[in-house]
Amino acid sequence: MAFENLRKYWPTYSFAQPFHAMMLLAAIVASFLFFPGQGTGDEKGSGGTLVKFLHLFCVSAHFGTQVWVTFVAGLTMFHNLPRHTFGHIQGHLFPKYFTMGSVLGLVAMVTYMYEYRHGNLTTHQQVEFGILVAVFVSALLNAAVVGPISLDIMNQQYAIEKEHGHGHEVGTHPAGKIQQDQKYQNVRKRFFKYHGISSLVNMVALVGNGVHVYYLASQMAGI
Repeated sequence: MAFENLRKYWPTYSFAQPFHAMMLLAAIVASFLFFPGQGTGDEKGSGGTLVKFLHLFCVSAHFGTQVWVTFVAGLTMFHNLPRHTFGHIQGHLFPKYFTMGSVLGLVAMVTYMYEYRHGNLTTHQQVEFGILVAVFVSALLNAAVVGPISLDIMNQQYAIEKEHGHGHEVGTHPAGKIQQDQKYQNVRKRFFKYHGISSLVNMVALVGNGVHVYYLASQMAGI
């Protein structure tokens, strides 16, 4: 149930997305050749440039996706698409969004652990590791539990709305006789409950990544 929608994902074209991926990989390889940094991490206490790159890439990719989905894509679709169309699109996007966040969060957490595998962590490093754990757990919770439940309840709500001839409204909930339908009101309350939980859990991951990005910035010697 949690990941069934992922089977439907495939690049839109057989050339465009793979080509972008190949160019990105080539650019990364070229960067390692021209800017070798610390190499593979022979220095004690350092995971080297590769581990640092993986960590920074995963944190920034996750954080950037969160900002886009939360503040741009979702609001744009909500204010311009019929409610049911918006909901069904979100129903296909969110499983991928949460799953990708779980994977990126896991890699960020593991690479951080690997980077500081030698010696004891300072208080600040312990806090940052706790934040990364919270980010990973939050994304995983949404991917495996809260998200699928919210999607199932949303489909129940939409089914009732269709029976009453609703679903074409943009940005607002239907009014009229449907508001007297007790079954609809119960389903709607459950949806708001789980949608609120999902939003709160997503906020934890968003804030956690924001704090960690600031922490990484504070560790930079320069730009």
